[in-house]
Amino acid sequence: MMFRNALTFGALMVGLALAGPAHASDTVEVASESCFALGQNLAARQGATLVGAEAAQQNGQNGCRVVLLYQGQGGERPRREEIFVAQ
Repeated sequence: MMFRNALTFGALMVGLALAGPAHASDTVEVASESCFALGQNLAARQGATLVGAEAAQQNGQNGCRVVLLYQGQGGERPRREEIFVAQ
């Protein structure tokens, strides 16, 4: 009986592995890639360095959370800014 359960479990795991990733993870991956591209464009336009970009939600709206770093002037520390961009 125990051997049959192990075979059933093994067959289930193989089936899940062959099924591929879930659609939700594909969506998150695509959103992350588009957020990164959006962050790169925003950093280039504002003369900043892109620290990070990820898919996020704010006030029920989907979008990207972008973190930029601005070079300090006159010996000041760099300034970090976090921006939400709705999509």
